[in-house]
Amino acid sequence: GQSSATALAPIVVTGIRGSLMRSLAIKRESIGVVDAISAETIGQFPDSSVGGALAHLPGVTINRGSLSYASAEGAPTADGLAQGVNVNGFGGSFDTVLVDGRQVASGNGQTFNFSGIGAMYVGQIDVLKTPDMA
Repeated sequence: GQSSATALAPIVVTGIRGSLMRSLAIKRESIGVVDAISAETIGQFPDSSVGGALAHLPGVTINRGSLSYASAEGAPTADGLAQGVNVNGFGGSFDTVLVDGRQVASGNGQTFNFSGIGAMYVGQIDVLKTPDMA
């Protein structure tokens, strides 16, 4: 009999271990206190925005109310999205927000509105909890 070899298409196996290991390495190798979450971890949260995903980190709380902290009313927004972020009890005016290493400005000059960035577009979030945020 004749034997014929059949060529099979290659099978590529991809895992999430690499990004999880990077998150752990960032925490281990940093000089200050850092919390990092990977895209895979963010995908496990039910939140649609980066602000909601940040709320899962220790020491980070979110503000679902008005971004104007000086306002007397402090009326909550109708949509209830996570907008402002407090790190270790300090309000958004103390935070420096970087996207791809570049500082981003807020519309009101005080805080950055995290509800505008969809969680599905983020590969990793690092929160540096140091006085100089570096």
